[in-house]
Formats: sequence, C-alpha cells, structure tokens
Amino acid sequence: MIISANKPLLEARQLVVKYKNHRAIDGLDLSVPAGCVYALLGGNGAGKTSTINTFLGFNRPTGGNVFIDGESPEQNPAVVRAKLAYLPENVALYEYLSGVENLSFFCTLANIRLSRQRAHDLLANTGLQGDAHDRRVSTYSKGMRQKVGLAIASAKQAKVMLLDEPTSGLDPSAANDFAQRIRAAADLGMAVLMAPRDLFNAKQVADRIGIMKAGRLVEEFDAHTVAHDELEHKYPAHARGLLDFATVLALLLPLTVIAVSYGLVQEDRERGVWRLVCAQMAQPWRLVFTALAVRWAMVLVPVVAASLLAFILDSGSTVYAASYWLVFAGLFTGLWIAIAGLFLLLPVSSGAAAVGLLGVWLVTTFALPAGLSWAANGEQAMPSRLEAIVDIRHIQAQTSTQQAELLSAWYRAHPDIPPVTEPSREIAGLPANLELDGKVRPLMYRFDEVRKAHFEFMERWSALPPGLAAVLAADRLAGIDAPRYAEYIDTVNQFEDRWRAFFVPGIMAQQGIPSSDDQQLPVMKPLSTAETVWTVILRQSLSGILLLLALIILRKQFGRP
Repeated sequence: MIISANKPLLEARQLVVKYKNHRAIDGLDLSVPAGCVYALLGGNGAGKTSTINTFLGFNRPTGGNVFIDGESPEQNPAVVRAKLAYLPENVALYEYLSGVENLSFFCTLANIRLSRQRAHDLLANTGLQGDAHDRRVSTYSKGMRQKVGLAIASAKQAKVMLLDEPTSGLDPSAANDFAQRIRAAADLGMAVLMAPRDLFNAKQVADRIGIMKAGRLVEEFDAHTVAHDELEHKYPAHARGLLDFATVLALLLPLTVIAVSYGLVQEDRERGVWRLVCAQMAQPWRLVFTALAVRWAMVLVPVVAASLLAFILDSGSTVYAASYWLVFAGLFTGLWIAIAGLFLLLPVSSGAAAVGLLGVWLVTTFALPAGLSWAANGEQAMPSRLEAIVDIRHIQAQTSTQQAELLSAWYRAHPDIPPVTEPSREIAGLPANLELDGKVRPLMYRFDEVRKAHFEFMERWSALPPGLAAVLAADRLAGIDAPRYAEYIDTVNQFEDRWRAFFVPGIMAQQGIPSSDDQQLPVMKPLSTAETVWTVILRQSLSGILLLLALIILRKQFGRP
C-alpha cells in the first residue's frame, strides 16, 4: 500500500485536554503528513503520552480537535481504529501464544483474516527469524516483540502509526533495525508519530522534531538540518520543570529588599525633610540603621515562615538542616539589606538608586553565575551527551557480536569453574553484560566527575553571587549536590561489584546463588556526612561582614543634608 505523499494524516488543532484542574495538553497544534516521521520530545509530564492517548481515542478533548486521516477518534472510533497502528514502549502480547498466533489473533480483532503463510510472511518482513515464528512469546526478547507489533501494523495496512518510547531497552542492532523498519513504513506513505526517550534516536529516525513543555509545543526542528549540538542544548532547557524553593528565594528576596529599601534617604533629601532630620539629630545614621533593621526583620519573617512550613512538610528534614537554612536566610537577607544601605549613601535620586540596585541584582543573580559556569566549563569541559550515546551504542553492538568469545574468555579467566556445555541464554549473555557494564560505567561516570568539579568550582566563588550561594546551599542540605551524587554512584558501583563477585561464579557454574547467612552477604557502605556544607555560609558571612563594615565606616555620610 502506497499513500499519497504530503497528505496530512495526523492533526491536532488547538487541542486541550484537562485532568480535573490540570491541563495536560494546552492548545496543541500538530500536523504530521504522509511519509513523515515526527519525533515528539519532552520531559516527564510534558504531555507526550497524553497526546498519543488522545489520538488513540483514550482521552476526550476538553477543547480543540484531533483527526486521523480527516476522521475524529471521538465521533468515528471504529473508522479511526482501522487506520491506526499503535506500539507502546512494551508490546503486550499473550505469553502462551506464539508469534504467528498473536499476529493472527490481533488481526482477527480488527476483522482481518490471515492465512498461516501470510502471517509467516508478515513476520519475516519485519526481520523476525523463522525459527521464532512458532515459539511462545514468553521466550521473546523485547526487540522480537516489537517486530510482532510491526507485523500487526503491516497486516492492518494502517495509515498512521503511534509509537511511545519504541526503542527503550533495545540493544543497538535491534534499535537500528527497528528504525529502518519505521523509515521503510514512512517511505511507503505512512505518517508516524513517535515519543522517543533519547535525542540520538530522534535525530536518527525522524524528519521533524518537536519539543513539548507543560502541554505545549514550544519548538520544532527539521531533523535533517538541525545540528546535534543545537538540539542537545535546546532540549534540556525546555525540559526543566518548576523552580525549587531556593531558586525562588534567590530571585524574589533581593527584589523584595529593593522594593522596601530603595530611596529611604534620597526621597527625604528630595523633599527637604532630611535637612530637618540632620538638624534635629547628631547621628542621623542611627535612624537609617534602625529603618534597615526593621526592613530586615520585615522581609525575614515570611521567609522563615515559608521555610519552616517547607521543612515540616518534608518527612526527610532534620533540625540541623532547618537551623542551617534559617541562619543562611538571615545572612542572605542581611547581605541585600547592606547593599541597599550602601546605595542610600549615593548622591542620586531615588529612581537612580532603584535602577542601580536592580543592576546589582541582575549582575549577581544572572551574569556572575553564568560567568562562573563558563569558567568552570573552561577549566573542565562537560563531555558531549550525544557522543556518549554513540559510544555506548558502539560498545553495545561490539559486545553483542562478541558474546561467544567473551563467554569463552570468562571461563579461561576462571579455570576452577568448568565450562557449561549447553549454556542457557542468561549464562551465555552474562559475560557480555559484564563487559558492557565495565566499558559503559566509566563513560557515564565522566559526567558525574565533571559535574562534581563544576559544583566545587562554583562553590569556591559563591561569595560573589549570593543567589548562587543560596541554590548551592540548598543542594548541599538536600543531599542532591553533585559531589554527593558522584560519591553515591561510586558507592553503588562498588556494592554491585561485590554482589557480582558473590553470585556470578555460582551462576556460571550452574550452581545458582550460593547459600549464605546474612553476615556474609555484601552490604552497601553508608555515605559519609558532607563536611563542606558550612563553607557556603562562611563565605556568605564574610561577604556580609565586609559590606556591613563598609556601611559602618561610611555612616557619617548620612549626616549630609
């Protein structure tokens, strides 16, 4: 079946889908013509699966419309289902039936009668080996199940195919083969909408790439012309979720301080009131310091209340973490009060003072952290994620083809364990999986090491941008900072290695896992307590003390009318 090219077969027009008060899809416009593979990317909760479910007719649109070859799934479900093929992440087949039997059964549900030979031909066309056609699906790998799903779609002669994370969990050769099958289906005129998990798969297979965020299509690319680096940088930016509490504090608290503190002296000077204040008081700076102290308390009270509420709602919070955060919040507020106090000394209008304070906020909140991030990356560059994915897939392909050699090499390296004459699939593939993990693990750990180095670099300079200090301090308290995560991954890797040393020899000897008491079982070592958590607060204290000293030294300047 060849479908006319460029005909829109899959359309969403101002689609809105609500779950109670939550908009899973918010005004989505999407069009996939015949012969096009469209990859829909986005983080968790972006709306990808909801979009696919709406095209399938599982979700009822709250607003807008969807069309499959001009038909509405809501109004004509039977007509739409006949034109539609769907492959989920895990193709659910009947385990006790063979591939041929599953294909025949699902085709019967769609009122399609297949001869046994036709069923074998369809499975063969997907690349499923002939000796697997009549085996029970319970013996199939994920890639083999996906091929049965493709055969069902081919038998149905569907015009549209919907794929939800189709290559997740497939080995490289199976993923590449699957991509070729999808490409071949599109070349015959089928419209394909897929929600892949990784960028590499999207770039490899798709004609168009769209990025969803909060139910909206925020950006689209031509997959054939967009550069790897451009896609790699833009996708994470769109996939980010809501701001955390520390980020909100770092952004809004300085603005609150500026709003309540700017122009305290300048406005009185402009109205001539400050001249009278200086005539009445020998030390006018006391009035200014008192006003700043009141504003410090006024801003800090809601911050403390919100912080305590957050810690109360967090079941994993500790008194230590709460105390540290409250001390830091007091210092952070005091630092911005000191900055506002220094601007009160300037012989400028209140409006100019506000503009100057906003400039300081912009520089310290955005420019300095961006500069530090650039400097950290210059000191130790972050590896390319796409290059790492390519390297991992090459390693997967290599170990997959060397499975027999690696099995023999493992037994040669363990002469005390006799080789198994007819190893099961699990035993035959175990040395290859160990080899794969041994090569992939260092590639992945490079990212953790570089993130750790970047975090520690920015932490050393956290006295300059107070907003960045707030975010770093919160990460330390939550235990999600990059150094601690790298330590956690290293500890997990060591734990896995001890378990493998414990059970792999028994499995390879077909003796199973050795019986042992609890005292001999591998135990994961507890993570050490972070000792550098107070460094951020000490640096913030130093910055605050220096600003306060400057304000105290210059306090007599407030006596000028």
